[in-house]
Amino acid sequence: MRTQRSVFSSLCIIAVFVLQVPNVAFGQQFTNPPGRYFPLNQSTPAGVASQWHSLSAGTTIGSPQAVRVELPSGGMVGFMDSYGSALETQPAPAQAGLAVGHVYRLQISNIPDLAGVELYPSIEILDQLHPPAGLENRYPIPLAITKDEIVAASKGRMVTKVVYLEAPRRALAVRRSLEEATTKLPNRINLFAEADRLGRPMLILRLGSRKPVVNGANGDFFGTGGPIQSSLIYQRPAVINEPQAGRATLFPVRQASNVRP
Repeated sequence: MRTQRSVFSSLCIIAVFVLQVPNVAFGQQFTNPPGRYFPLNQSTPAGVASQWHSLSAGTTIGSPQAVRVELPSGGMVGFMDSYGSALETQPAPAQAGLAVGHVYRLQISNIPDLAGVELYPSIEILDQLHPPAGLENRYPIPLAITKDEIVAASKGRMVTKVVYLEAPRRALAVRRSLEEATTKLPNRINLFAEADRLGRPMLILRLGSRKPVVNGANGDFFGTGGPIQSSLIYQRPAVINEPQAGRATLFPVRQASNVRP
């Protein structure tokens, strides 16, 4: 039963994102859910949240987890190693196996209608899904980056998105598009605490305009050195002959967001 529930819920992932102006003070005060103290927030340095969350959730750091990256109208996605080399470069949607507890740098480019835009978002893997053995590629963590987010980042703003697995009791039994599944929250809200309240945080996206320095020292810009594995995208058959009775409904990604002026 536990395995079936994990598979059923794996497509009920919601994302929370915030558009922030550059140079937001690290000491900014965030509002936590009533009655709770939560030490993590969207301004926590990259790498800290994944380490803390993995330990508290009992997830083994280094466990593999497939992640699928979707762009608004196609383009290229590169999954980069700690030296700045794109080990996996694929047309969007792109998918790779990443390790829980690590931070990775992506390269997104060649986006139609956004000529010349090249961005290097980071993703931090917090937790993993638990599909049946052999079906790991079929149930990735989906990460959709929208055109508005890309445009905002290209203009110097910072986009932070927390993706989480929705609690089964809170899930709505309806199909939702990405736009319908996006909820905007005030910037003062602690997005990590809100994601934890509504489900299980899985991934953090940080998308800005910062680029690597050519022939220079980039420090930890390219992540924490986690392994990258090939992961094929599951293609659902066009026609499926199976009874409708008792068949579970699968839900798309849902998102919540806010914008800081």
